[in-house]
Amino acid sequence: MSETDEALIIREFAAAEVASALSRLVGTGKLEGADALARLAGFDAWRAAATVDLAFSGVRHSVGQCGCPPV
Repeated sequence: MSETDEALIIREFAAAEVASALSRLVGTGKLEGADALARLAGFDAWRAAATVDLAFSGVRHSVGQCGCPPV
């Protein structure tokens, strides 16, 4: 990933997967809780520094137009 100049996009679902994987490792005793928190903080810091934040207001608007419940 360091070889590209393109912006990275990490969706909320991907961030949730990272948290889920760390939680699973803690739950199975393969990782200490404090270590998992440090790794999650590191991921969050990397994500904030290296990715592009996208606004999905257009998606929310179009969902409302189709009669679906608002997000």
